Amino acid sequence: PEMENGSKSLEYLFINYGDTGGNIESATNTLYDNPVSPAEFPDFPYGKVVPAKHEIDIIGILGSPRASGENDGDNYIYTDFIKLVKDRDVLFDEDLAGLLFSHPSTTVDSAIDQTAEGFTMIGNLSEYDNNPPLMFPVPLTFVAGDELNIYLTTVAGGTSVPILATDEQEIGLITRVRRLP
Repeated sequence: PEMENGSKSLEYLFINYGDTGGNIESATNTLYDNPVSPAEFPDFPYGKVVPAKHEIDIIGILGSPRASGENDGDNYIYTDFIKLVKDRDVLFDEDLAGLLFSHPSTTVDSAIDQTAEGFTMIGNLSEYDNNPPLMFPVPLTFVAGDELNIYLTTVAGGTSVPILATDEQEIGLITRVRRLP
């Protein structure tokens, strides 16, 4: 129990992955409500509240802005913002748009989805994205019953909008979970 991240530890650190649970085919704000981490980890914030007798710190966020490989100039879709909403307040942006997560490519010549070539402070540090995750200067702390809604804002146009598939929207939250006695 004394060792952080041990199987019986009261405190552990992990990356909690989630997506919106479906394809996005329009200009919209879509709620991240589908957890994809293993079942033994809390589903918060993906459509769930912090479980009883727990506190969760969100230390950072990782992800990559995207533009569909099918964007042809007339029909297009791309990511624009990630909005974190707690108690009806948009965090980190008094203009209410959210964190810039923009990949404004209406035309993709290669027909291959573009990843991490846009404008954002959020990175993924992966083979496709050399930018680091966004680490918050002070962790966001949530207690039992707290809710955090996260939305992906997309821009789309045309009569036959391409699809932004679930695997193209996945984000990860760097979290520290504490089980309380």
